Amino acid sequence: GKQSDVAYLSGLYGPALLNDFKGEIKQATRINQTDNLITIGSNSFHEKKVLDTDPDFFSFFSFPLVTGNKATVLQNPGSVVLTETTAKKYFGSSSNAMGKVITIDKVLPLKVTGIAKDAPSDSHLDFNLVVPLENYKNRGWMTGWINNGIYTYVLLSPTVTKAQLEKQLPHFINKYMGPLLKETGFHFELTLTPFKDIYFENASFDGVKHGDKAVVYVFLSIAGLILLIACINFMNLSTVRAAERSKEVGMRKVMGALRNNLIGQFMGESVLLTAISCLLAVLLLLLTLPWYNQLLGYSLTVSWTSWPVYAFLFAVILVVGMLAGSYPALFLSAFSPVQALKGKLRLGKSGSLLRQVLVIVQFSISVFLIVGVIVITKQMSYVKNKQLGYSKEQTVIVPINNDDIANHSGLFKRDLENNSSIKSVSVLSGVPGEYFDNHTFEVEGHSEKMNARTEFADFEFVKILGLKIIAGRDFSAQLPTDSTDAVL
Repeated sequence: GKQSDVAYLSGLYGPALLNDFKGEIKQATRINQTDNLITIGSNSFHEKKVLDTDPDFFSFFSFPLVTGNKATVLQNPGSVVLTETTAKKYFGSSSNAMGKVITIDKVLPLKVTGIAKDAPSDSHLDFNLVVPLENYKNRGWMTGWINNGIYTYVLLSPTVTKAQLEKQLPHFINKYMGPLLKETGFHFELTLTPFKDIYFENASFDGVKHGDKAVVYVFLSIAGLILLIACINFMNLSTVRAAERSKEVGMRKVMGALRNNLIGQFMGESVLLTAISCLLAVLLLLLTLPWYNQLLGYSLTVSWTSWPVYAFLFAVILVVGMLAGSYPALFLSAFSPVQALKGKLRLGKSGSLLRQVLVIVQFSISVFLIVGVIVITKQMSYVKNKQLGYSKEQTVIVPINNDDIANHSGLFKRDLENNSSIKSVSVLSGVPGEYFDNHTFEVEGHSEKMNARTEFADFEFVKILGLKIIAGRDFSAQLPTDSTDAVL
């Protein structure tokens, strides 16, 4: 059968893991990532970043609270924690939000008991509201072992390793799910993913935010190539300006300076120049990053309180400075004192050859980057302008994320059709080209069943998207049998 890796478990796993592995697991917390309709008075908001969690969420993770006690802020099922940005959006300020009541999905009133700082942009858990999971204790994914829908995080004891605990998980699965797995024919395995690996984990079946290592490596490579161009350019300019410093070198050698002293001086100058350049680059980053985020809709940040950032900058300064200053330092320190003082300097064949090689390398890297930009630009243009088989002009997709509207989609459709600015409306199960239901069909004349991605839609679907029927006909509301027919 088909094998899939998913991050979801049911709500029963967390308590069972704590109970069965008391010495190995210190703490476990569960998270349900969801979206809700939030109502405050006469105002409603559709929030896509809602976490339903156990009470120890803020004790388990390091998300700081601006207001509230992390140990008790979610103890009451009728409580809710907002982020600073969400509190300002709802109530104007964080202080005004405390003690206020919001209603979830028109049925669950919750009192604001805490305000949390906004989640960092590099966190795989992104949230605007945190709601006690206790409110959903009777849901299917909280009461059944095989009804998976939430994330379970565990904190291991310092003496326990990931491999040691994973060896015991097959017995755990067999204890609680053995008969059920035999009955359903499923095969189920549990593995642990280190917390630090989740952000860059390639998981297609969970909804948390992930980064892409390949993209990071591509941009690091581009940055490295640009730095290499700058280093080569510095080398060439330094050797060209050698004549201006020849008498300085000659005088220092006459005064007793050793070659190692001169190499150290020139390397130090290069590192100092790199440090100044790095400082200017950081200042430029601080000035332009807000504008860049606003322009592209990103939320890039730099964690200036994290020591690896400074270690990285120090390493860049040292490596780039040493690399850029190595050849000029060796070249200038090799001058003969007499020739240097007379200004009679010659660049040997090996030096000329090296400079030519550096220029060729610099030029090649520049051409490579320019060609890469051209190719990527053309690819993006192709993706943007590619005809997908349906008309996108004057067509708007309105996601329905509200149960009331979804349960009364016919009424919602008629309300839209009564708007004079709207020509026609179609209700469908997913966005074209994105989400499709996968179903198994029995095909007449074929013994094997067929899996097909399926879009459930009404009679106006083909007309609104401008699909071209190459055989047969479109759906018709005048023919009752069309409600059970399909278009391939």
